[in-house]
Amino acid sequence: MTSDQVSCQLCGRTSASETGPPLTWVLDTEGGRRRWTCPDCARDNVRAIEAKLEPQWW
Repeated sequence: MTSDQVSCQLCGRTSASETGPPLTWVLDTEGGRRRWTCPDCARDNVRAIEAKLEPQWW
């Protein structure tokens, strides 16, 4: 892994780009530390959140 590549905090997948993560990756910061999430894990987590919402949100 080059210094520009990142890995997913959930599954460990690395970005395919040599110049950093593609735009589809999600970045969050916790305690001053950058954490990246790949598109597949981000989509799975969004679906899990949506499933917990009350029906009136839809």
